[in-house]
Amino acid sequence: MMKRLLVVAGLVLGGMVLAREESRFDFQTFFVTWTGNGEEWVVPYVREAQPEVAQICFFGPMFHAYADEQKSTGYPMQLPVAGQVEAVRNQQATIRAIQEAGAKVVVHFQMTNVIDGDGEAENLWAKLLTERWPEELLGPRPELAPEAYLQRDAEGTPLRRQGYHISYLGLCMSNPATRELRKRMLKLALDSGADGIMTNYNYYWGCVCEHCQTSFKAYLRNHHTPDELKAMGIAELDSHQFERIPAASPGYPEEVTPLALAAERWAAIAFKACFDELLIDYGRTIRPGLILAAWNHLGYLGVGEERAFLPIDLWGKGEDYFWYSGGYGPTKLEEGKLGEGWLDCLYMRELGGGKPFVLGKYEGIRIRNSMAEGLASGGIGMGLRMPMDDPAAHAAGVAYTRFVHENRPLYAERQPLAEIGLLLSRQALMNGHRQAMDTLKLAGEAMAREQLLFDLIVDERLTAGRLEGCRALVVPLPAALDQNQRDVIAAFAERGGKLFTIGDGDLMTRNGREKAAWKEGLKVQPITAERLAAELKKLPGVSRISAPWTVRAAAYTVPDGLALHLVNYDRDEAAATKPVGPKDEHPRAAMDIAIELTLPANRQVQEVWLLSPDGQIRQQLEATWLKDEARVAVVVPELLVYAVLKVVLTQE
Repeated sequence: MMKRLLVVAGLVLGGMVLAREESRFDFQTFFVTWTGNGEEWVVPYVREAQPEVAQICFFGPMFHAYADEQKSTGYPMQLPVAGQVEAVRNQQATIRAIQEAGAKVVVHFQMTNVIDGDGEAENLWAKLLTERWPEELLGPRPELAPEAYLQRDAEGTPLRRQGYHISYLGLCMSNPATRELRKRMLKLALDSGADGIMTNYNYYWGCVCEHCQTSFKAYLRNHHTPDELKAMGIAELDSHQFERIPAASPGYPEEVTPLALAAERWAAIAFKACFDELLIDYGRTIRPGLILAAWNHLGYLGVGEERAFLPIDLWGKGEDYFWYSGGYGPTKLEEGKLGEGWLDCLYMRELGGGKPFVLGKYEGIRIRNSMAEGLASGGIGMGLRMPMDDPAAHAAGVAYTRFVHENRPLYAERQPLAEIGLLLSRQALMNGHRQAMDTLKLAGEAMAREQLLFDLIVDERLTAGRLEGCRALVVPLPAALDQNQRDVIAAFAERGGKLFTIGDGDLMTRNGREKAAWKEGLKVQPITAERLAAELKKLPGVSRISAPWTVRAAAYTVPDGLALHLVNYDRDEAAATKPVGPKDEHPRAAMDIAIELTLPANRQVQEVWLLSPDGQIRQQLEATWLKDEARVAVVVPELLVYAVLKVVLTQE
């Protein structure tokens, strides 16, 4: 359901503060396809599985520049038919059919990249503006030269990038003319019936056109003193001409300097301003309640994801859900690799403030496992390479989506229950200490393998309330905290919370330059990743789950008790055939998982149920109430891929 309230966004670019409306569209089930816009299998799948949101179809600059090419029916857009007009009409029919089948439709909209054909010899962007402009779709032909809309270097040459064996040009985020062009293309998408927009290619490549120069200078003027600018090599800001702006999105500075960090922060804020102007200020004027999201790239907790330098109060502001590519598979069990994205999911859950999220796995084999990982970690399942036209994938997708519908309170009304906090020192990362993410990964992997119930807690949101219920806080070093945040840690320790540090380095002040004596007077235990999980399991009040290393666990409070989600990544890799596909998931069950789950104070167990979409299991389990330890002990007889242990408790 949609909840709306007026807020003031903290977007300050050149001294401008914009008031914007925050949006929240809550949903639990999701489907995406990068292909098949006009194929027969899409609508029947939506009709049978009943996802609330279907992400499909293409609009925006890349679409218009490439659709008239016969190659557009292949990668990367795989349009149902070639030709701008023909493809738009086809996609409009697809949107209507999916909506009639019961789902909201979110369409892909490219923000930056346009395919440039064979480079200088065949510039498809230029051909669009000079030869192929569809006035019946987009109105009058633009007046400026094609290169005027593009990201350019200091010589004025359009910037190009390679990706997926394709050469791309990039539209400028700062250029007012480019922004107006995007608005025309967005209006076509909305007039075509789209309920929402998923932006793709949210990139900045280091453009130094006059518009980016002006925007970057405005940021520097409002955030840095003259002395700081001189230290960056800028003697007189107004007359300074940047031969290069050392920022890229996505990206992280190759050489960490004050200028590079400032440039990265500016680029993140400037792109968010571009996004907000197009989608929130303009798009939601045309379509109130427009569902919004951005497709970004995390890899495996990459430090240079598109929002890495965005202030926390702007991170996802006004957006309804989040997509990050990452968690690549499949498994390589002999090497200890599950092809999982568990920590990625916890990152999205924390930074997104509990809004729906999707980890876009580039794998079409483990359909059940990928959906289970997303659902268990607080998201809405997984996406992209899920070929639901395949019978095995279709059956898995329908079963798992229906399972969520049938047990909706377990998903729609849940709150994460964490017994251990793992500090995500985003402030350290933004100050150039990328090793903070490396140590976080070591700690997170160690805890996940032992099924400890933990949460990532971003330092910018570190409050006493976030640590309530935690028995321990793990601080990867280096970290950068302000005095209020250090006081929260000290108060947590005074209440009996245990503090652990892992990794090399020191806690620093928020500016990242000075060491902070935060450990004085506190009992802080330095520890290695190898020993971390064992020490945490010894703490009073920490739940114990005895399962193979291939199992992951997450717990939540729900209206009538607790829900423990379990995901098993084990599979018979040798049974796969060629070519591989969803039929080759071959999950291998984990047996007799012993669980001792710590309960909230003054609550007792009424009953315990095991629920699973694998075989449609709904089984009441025998449970033992360990009163002295305030725990419930239970054994899960078999976990194939995904199950939820629902613990019904007495009311307070």
